[in-house]
Amino acid sequence: IAENPQYFTYLKNCGSPYQIILGDARLTMNDQTNNIYDVIILDAFSSDNIPAHLLTTEAIKIYLKKLKPNGILVFHISNNALDLEPILTAIGQKINIKTIAKISNNKKIKDTPFESYPSHYLLFMPDTKDIKFFEQKGWSVGMNRDGVNAWTDRYSNIISILSPIVSNKRYNMQKEKEETDDKTKLEKPPQKDNKK
Repeated sequence: IAENPQYFTYLKNCGSPYQIILGDARLTMNDQTNNIYDVIILDAFSSDNIPAHLLTTEAIKIYLKKLKPNGILVFHISNNALDLEPILTAIGQKINIKTIAKISNNKKIKDTPFESYPSHYLLFMPDTKDIKFFEQKGWSVGMNRDGVNAWTDRYSNIISILSPIVSNKRYNMQKEKEETDDKTKLEKPPQKDNKK
C-alpha cells in the first residue's frame, strides 16, 4: 500500500533508496545492526490507541543501540486523549538521556485552503552537542506529570496518562509565544535607511 502511488507518493518521491521491512517494529528493529542509523522516527501512534510495547524502557534501549553515537531518536506522540510525553520523559530520566519536545500549532497551509493539525514530537538525544540548535527552534526539555512513571515490559499505566494535560500545556505555551512574536513584529518600528 505504501508503494502504491494512487494512495501515497512519499516513497516514490523520497529521492533515495529505501527498504520496507515487514513485521512488528520492535522485533524487526532488534534484528538490525547496532550503531547504523542517524535518525530513527517512531510514528506508530494514533488517537485511538497506542502500541504500549513500543513505549517501554526496554524498547527504547533497543532503538538507542541502533543509533550512531550522535544519532537522534524521534517520537511522534500526537494524541487527543493520552499524555505520552511524560512517559518518555520519565524513561529518559531513568536511563540518563536528555529528552526535548515541541508541539506545533494548527496553521493554514500556504497556497491551499487547508489547515494543518497540531503535531507533538519528542526527541531522545544521547549526544547533546546539537541541543542548542533545537532550543533555538523552540524545542524545550521534556515535561513530567505527577503519577506518571517510566513504562517497562512489566509495567504500564494507561489511567495515569488519561487527558492530554502536558500536551495542552505545551500547545498553549506555543500559541502564546507565536502571538507574542506576531505582536512584536507589528510593534517593531521600521528600520531607517541610513544610506545617503
